[in-house]
Amino acid sequence: MPIESLVTGMPTVAYMIAALGTCAPTAAPKIDLVLNIDKPSWSYSKTSAEMKRELPPMSKQFPIVGGYTHSTSRDKYNITFIHQKDRVTGLQCVWPEKVTVKLSYEAEIFIAKNYPKGGCRDLETRAHESRHVAADLELLEASMPALRAKIQKALKKKTETGPVDEKGAGRIRGGVLGRVKDAAQAELKKLEAARKKRHAQIDSVAEYTRMTRACRR
Repeated sequence: MPIESLVTGMPTVAYMIAALGTCAPTAAPKIDLVLNIDKPSWSYSKTSAEMKRELPPMSKQFPIVGGYTHSTSRDKYNITFIHQKDRVTGLQCVWPEKVTVKLSYEAEIFIAKNYPKGGCRDLETRAHESRHVAADLELLEASMPALRAKIQKALKKKTETGPVDEKGAGRIRGGVLGRVKDAAQAELKKLEAARKKRHAQIDSVAEYTRMTRACRR
């Protein structure tokens, strides 16, 4: 864009033509992926019978339900932009400078309070539920490269950068945020499908039968 000191005395029409030139980003935006993992919390507030009533689909196929894990994941987005504004026309070039995606994960593990602490059922159930959390964390960490690649691809798509007025700048910012969210959500849906598959493998009838038989001794 023209520098004000270099266009002094230019005819108005000539100046506007120069000011409405093409905006060219100086560099590709940086992508920062942040994974926040809270330490799992443990609860002994419910009995095995209460858990079985809360999880009717699961209780029909498993001999006993002595624990379960309630996990929550959240995603947040923040994008900083570079604004190069012309002081005469008020028009500006706008493009993303840094994209930050924060993924947060927390898990609450419930173990039947009627199991003696340190006993067979308590220990077997704790180990089983810990496998669920470990699977979540493994898949989350493994998904980071694919998530980054998905966002990079979305940011490489040709998009408007200006020159635009303030309303146009808001439109550009909203468009970039939308593309980043759509790209991330598409990858997170794949992650959720992978998580369900992994949890189903852990929650096999054979595993629950093994746990029940192991603790009869």
